[in-house]
Amino acid sequence: MKISIFGLGYVGCTSAACLSELGHNVIGVDINPYKTSLINQGKGTFVEEGIDELVEIGTVSRRLSATTDPSQGVMNSDLCFVCVPTPSNSYGEPDLSYIETIATELGTLLSKKNSFFTIVLRSTVPPGTTRDFESRVKDSSGKVPGLDFAVVHNPEFLREGSSISDFMNPELIVIASDSLRGRTELKALYEELPGNLIETSLEVSEMLKYVNNSFHALKVSFANELYRICFQQGVDAAELMRVFCKDSKLNISEAYLKPGFAYGGSCLPKDLSGLVSMADRNRVKVPIIKSISESNKLHIASLFQRIMDTGLRRITVVGLSFKQNTDDLRNSPAVDLIELLLGKGMQIRVFDPGVVYSRITGRNKEFIDSRLPHIASLLASDTESAFIGAELIVLLHRIEIPERFRSEVQVISAFPDE
Repeated sequence: MKISIFGLGYVGCTSAACLSELGHNVIGVDINPYKTSLINQGKGTFVEEGIDELVEIGTVSRRLSATTDPSQGVMNSDLCFVCVPTPSNSYGEPDLSYIETIATELGTLLSKKNSFFTIVLRSTVPPGTTRDFESRVKDSSGKVPGLDFAVVHNPEFLREGSSISDFMNPELIVIASDSLRGRTELKALYEELPGNLIETSLEVSEMLKYVNNSFHALKVSFANELYRICFQQGVDAAELMRVFCKDSKLNISEAYLKPGFAYGGSCLPKDLSGLVSMADRNRVKVPIIKSISESNKLHIASLFQRIMDTGLRRITVVGLSFKQNTDDLRNSPAVDLIELLLGKGMQIRVFDPGVVYSRITGRNKEFIDSRLPHIASLLASDTESAFIGAELIVLLHRIEIPERFRSEVQVISAFPDE
């Protein structure tokens, strides 16, 4: 393919070098003449093992060159990558001025081009940016999206120190566009590379890099907070985390990483509290670990507010136990939510197939009687008695709602995929 790359920083230079290595003809474009001269001399624009060698191979083979003239890039390519920076401004928000400028510039150049052109946005941008980018290109070019050009979002996952390996051996390739032709061209470009190729929505693609890096930052800080506790307790933190990471079923896996309702039960709250008290006893500050419980309470409060915003009063809550397929009510977030609703004078019915009041015993019974002493009168034994007369159904557990009720009653689900 004939490819242009706008922005020859870390991502742009790596992409240019790797794509030329894969046999494509690449023109790098940057407003900084120092960067373009480095490329044309066969050198990378940053320091990292292997980048100079790869750039040199590209320039010697004449598959890679660079220019400060954007028109050369557009007129001599069929597909361009936008790899311009989106740094944080003084408020911590991404500065999209480079993105906006290049969208207008590409559109102006595109107005003079007769062939179809695909623009691939690799920069990390918030949701909505790619659609705005497409609109700017459309306005400045007079061309029709999907017919004359396509805009594709394709987030990069390159780590400093291993960018070449990350590009050539991706774990994940994500493509998003409203244009079938744009998606097809990019899939063809990546067909030689390994990795799981996923097509998704523009908004998910745009959000993904923020989620990735925030989670990575969380993992680093979480491990370091544990290290500080372990240090005071005389525990080998390195060995602890080595063993911890061996569990790929629950610890390092998809488990618990699916959005839904708040956590509860007898184990998570108790052991989290124990870890926090251990830190407090040793005067170790662990703000991340300490904030987990508060975040859980905020999630309950958020759902409560969604319910209140409906203005409806006859409410059926599906789910009473702390999670589905159990009758354990201890520290159940459903109990917290029901308490809040009752406190506002709502008419509540509760339906949980796994909970039968006559079978509740021991600490389970002590807990529920102390929190919801009239729970027996709120519990429905079947879907008919649970949903009849309800204005709103709140799903805390997954259950199939009969169609006759779903068509008549508003539903709020704790699960985003419902």
